[in-house]
Amino acid sequence: MTRANTDLGNALAAWRIWIGLGWQDIQIRYQRTLLGPWWVTMGQMVTFIVMGMLFSAVLRTDVRQYMPYLSISIVTWNLFASIILESPLIFIDAKHLILSVRMPLLVHVLRSIVRQFLVFLHNFLAVVVVCLYFEQPVNESWFLLPLSVFLLLGIALPCSVALAILGARFRDAQPILGIATQVLFFLTPIVWRWQDLPLASKWWVTINPLHHMLELVRAPLLGSWPDSDSLFIVFLMMILLNLWAWGIFILFRSRVPYWI
Repeated sequence: MTRANTDLGNALAAWRIWIGLGWQDIQIRYQRTLLGPWWVTMGQMVTFIVMGMLFSAVLRTDVRQYMPYLSISIVTWNLFASIILESPLIFIDAKHLILSVRMPLLVHVLRSIVRQFLVFLHNFLAVVVVCLYFEQPVNESWFLLPLSVFLLLGIALPCSVALAILGARFRDAQPILGIATQVLFFLTPIVWRWQDLPLASKWWVTINPLHHMLELVRAPLLGSWPDSDSLFIVFLMMILLNLWAWGIFILFRSRVPYWI
């Protein structure tokens, strides 16, 4: 446990390293492209337009209300899903660095989180454009957004730590998570709205923790405050997941170099 605490302390102290590496990953990915990371924003805008026009007609929903809902849902989901899907490969991709340089293991996890968060910020600009275009009112609930994103990352980080260790041990973890993520995308109110469900069918949305995570970001941007149940569930998830991930890290941290 002492070594795990030391790893955490050293990783937090090395914040310049994982922020710099995360930023460098973005630069390398879009090196020598015309628009650089702005291609991400443009891609999101095209996705919103196509999906918004299609599903607003299929679901018979007013496009002015549906487009902001869809854009916020997709961008928030992409942040969490991309972190989860990339997590099992974190230590595997950093194999040479882990075996050759003495560095806290959590640096590699935080590097991945920073990279995905920077992509999220680019995507979020597309959300702002959509909300302004469709005259989504800006009110005091928007000030809750930083806390909402912080809580979302507070859930994604322990998941990433645990899945990075599990992915180093079990190489099938990543494709299994890919399948699970696709299924959860359709079971979670992202493309469809939970308010449109019959009352008898809303119970399974209520027990879906991903719904409450999305609502924490979505509700403030749509001009309302998150439900108290959603806040409670997200806080509880964050505490339990951090305890779970920390236990896994303490038990298996020393074995990661051998597994990769």
